Amino acid sequence: MKMKNIAEHGLVIIILSIIRILPNQWAVGIGRLLGLFLYWIGMRRKVTMTNLEIAFGQEMTLEERTRLCQRIYSNLGSLLIEVFLMKFIPIEHISDYIEYEGLEVLDEAMQENQGAILAGGHFGHWELMAAGISVLSARMNIYSGQQRNPYFEKLMTDIREKFGTKTIPKSKTSFLEIVKVLKRKELFGILGDLNERSSPAFVDFFGKKASCGLGLPTFILKFKCPLLFVRTLRTSPFQHKVKIIRLGYELTGDREKDIQHISQLFSSQLEKEIRLHPDQYFWVNKRWKTRPPEEKNQPPIY
Repeated sequence: MKMKNIAEHGLVIIILSIIRILPNQWAVGIGRLLGLFLYWIGMRRKVTMTNLEIAFGQEMTLEERTRLCQRIYSNLGSLLIEVFLMKFIPIEHISDYIEYEGLEVLDEAMQENQGAILAGGHFGHWELMAAGISVLSARMNIYSGQQRNPYFEKLMTDIREKFGTKTIPKSKTSFLEIVKVLKRKELFGILGDLNERSSPAFVDFFGKKASCGLGLPTFILKFKCPLLFVRTLRTSPFQHKVKIIRLGYELTGDREKDIQHISQLFSSQLEKEIRLHPDQYFWVNKRWKTRPPEEKNQPPIY
């Protein structure tokens, strides 16, 4: 194990030892301070400010975007602590921390016996959302990239499995694993809002082209199962509200057009939710890094 992994492992152990003996509100308060510390030392701050300029440059002043950036980091710090605190939540108490709007929409979709895809973005406490759905409705099978630090990977896998969520890690066989899940008519969850380096598909996201993965539309085209959108909103320290809606899609039989339609349908709904609560989105990702062919001669964004 690399020295960096060992150091990060030790830091997590210290954080877990502290927050497990503190009231949740105090622990989340520490998370806010941690997030602001990361802001002040400049950890991916330039990326975040660039993203906010792309999204809100015509709507907010620099001062307003700077204040928003600080709230984003404060929220991310709180989110980190709350993810760690999930380790200590009894399964039967999961509903003490999360409220659902539209859970019946998910239940009705699953009753159609076609399986379903639950698509969301890195918005709010997505880990708590998945845990709650696995306990209260249907077991979630989620696609997830692997953490660079093996300790973090084990921690997250243990937390997810504790609540019944099954992780499908990114690998050469992950596509086949997801196909098996949908063939069994189970629930598959995916966060479809990260930059894709090699994808040929682009959607309009805050008025600028952003690359998108082909996984979500490909699975919809193959299985024609219900497509649900989910977002999680923090309402107070360690209190969250999940909204689930069904996205109605229409397939034409033209694969290229259908992929674009489904991808844009999801992206537009995500943008709508982000605009309502921009401080709860994961803006530190280089969302607009990959550019469409017509912009290949333009300078890089980041």
